[in-house]
Amino acid sequence: HLAESGHLALCLRVTTPAALALDSVYWNTVPLALRDTPLLSPRVDPGTDWESFDLAKLNRANEVFVIGDVNNPANGAGRDATLCKFTLDGTGSVLATEVLLTKGQFLPALESNVSSLSRLAHALSVNERGDWFVLVRAVGTNALVLNGTEVVAQEGSPAPVPGRIWEDLTSTPRVWLDDRGGYIHSGSLGGIDGALIVKNGAKFAQAGDFVAGFSEHPLANTVTEAPIVLTNDGHVFWRAESTAQEDDAFLRDGLPILQQGRTRVDGDLVVGVELVEHAFAVSRDGRFFVGRVELEQAGEAAVFVDLGLVLPLPGCAGNVGELVLVDGLALPGNALELTMDRGQVAGALPFVLFSTRQRFPGSDCGASTAFGELLITTAHRIGRVDFPTWDGFQPSSQVIPIPPDLALVDQTFFAQGAFRDVTSSNAPDFALTNALRIEMGAP
Repeated sequence: HLAESGHLALCLRVTTPAALALDSVYWNTVPLALRDTPLLSPRVDPGTDWESFDLAKLNRANEVFVIGDVNNPANGAGRDATLCKFTLDGTGSVLATEVLLTKGQFLPALESNVSSLSRLAHALSVNERGDWFVLVRAVGTNALVLNGTEVVAQEGSPAPVPGRIWEDLTSTPRVWLDDRGGYIHSGSLGGIDGALIVKNGAKFAQAGDFVAGFSEHPLANTVTEAPIVLTNDGHVFWRAESTAQEDDAFLRDGLPILQQGRTRVDGDLVVGVELVEHAFAVSRDGRFFVGRVELEQAGEAAVFVDLGLVLPLPGCAGNVGELVLVDGLALPGNALELTMDRGQVAGALPFVLFSTRQRFPGSDCGASTAFGELLITTAHRIGRVDFPTWDGFQPSSQVIPIPPDLALVDQTFFAQGAFRDVTSSNAPDFALTNALRIEMGAP
């Protein structure tokens, strides 16, 4: 697993000078643990050692989460599935080892003991905040659990579809955490419309749904091994199949990125879209995508796509006003549809300022003012766009064209909105919104 810091977590089999093959887990080229080395934790008994390592994921904080097997002498000669977190310093030295889950451990959230953990690639997700989201097989139940304390979904429990319950969460588990508290996962409700994807507790897509822009046919009741990714800009990347079975696609929300029988890459028609565990990957911010496809002439290929980036910056104080990207990609020659909402008074005049710098570069926070948190620098302002008057009920909308200038590629801009009160109310003269980070992609 590759962190966006550039570090790697690796499950390897290494050969010792005595020609013994030992399973191991590494951070870059630094070994963290080997088979037969002890695992010291209050959640396992003395004398417990590692047996194997199956799955490893990490974040920028050098926290490495590992699913593997241990031999716990208190449980006989069997293998005990275990989720462990190694906290490292900048050189890979282990500062702390914490067993998060292990066979036999009682989970109060499930009122049951852990029996096993899935080793599939997308049954575990971690984020930059240190959160972890995992499929847990427990005695008498299976569930998707967040941080060991919150049950997100459980077989036999209600699903976010009226009158339906979760029937199967284990066949092809796919979970994902973004870095802002959001999550997405899949599962089955059973029946011909059982395949379901849930985003932040609400239905995102279900077999039988029609997805405008993807296909005139409904979504098929199939679950592939391909991941489902919720990026930090709020978009969902997934692989979809329709009942036509001839227009499979990788999607960004409802927008096809690469689609069988429709998309051409350098003039070569896409004739197949992979459905395996590592069918595609996305940067955590949502800008860069790479997908595995079959091209009519070239055959198997990995296709790289730069989608640009419009990333919300909420700040640290949380301004009441809201600036939202509704549609469009940050690409030269494209257009962005933005809306502004939650002004201080009906009749306020909304506008957006564009700048080349954040107020404090590299920080999530801005400068405190009488009108809210200022997240951009007005000294580096490069433009202003006025929006229609806010009526107090509906968001005010504006479409902003992007010049078709390739010199914009890889340039970064920041936008923040404000509402100006021109009424005779006692509301503040100005009210600020959140900001947006805009990175121009390559069309």
